[in-house]
Amino acid sequence: MKSYWHRTKEGMNYHIDLLRTPGKVILYEDSGHWKSEVGGSVTYEAFLAGEFQDIVQQHFDAVVLEEVIEAVKKRLEKGEEEK
Repeated sequence: MKSYWHRTKEGMNYHIDLLRTPGKVILYEDSGHWKSEVGGSVTYEAFLAGEFQDIVQQHFDAVVLEEVIEAVKKRLEKGEEEK
């Protein structure tokens, strides 16, 4: 199951990473310099409730958003997160 997405757009690198422990969706961006990294995280449940989905849509697209949603749902169904 896919757990990482990356895209470069207008000189910025955008990343989505799904962590199993704890069950979180990590979103961050950078310009290639270590001091430029900015991001945040939300629980799987918060992501499915809509948090950060607008950011994924903005920097990626609707296809990637659906892929991430489906991956998070599958992980929750399999119990691949710890509280």
